[in-house]
Amino acid sequence: MEQIPDKTEIIVIGAGLMGCSIAYQLSREKKEVLVFEKRNIASAASGRNGGQVIQLEGRDKNPETSRQ
Repeated sequence: MEQIPDKTEIIVIGAGLMGCSIAYQLSREKKEVLVFEKRNIASAASGRNGGQVIQLEGRDKNPETSRQ
């Protein structure tokens, strides 16, 4: 697991559709953003709704074991 920084400007809790969108827009404004997610990106409600917002490689893939 990566080291969590001591300081940041903004913390976003949840990497679903809204959390990722907010973090992306803030980073475009040159804000220092840290995103916390319990599981994987879009693995909860965002990945299970009718719109199926999911990662290209699947929502249940473990990011810790899939890094190259």
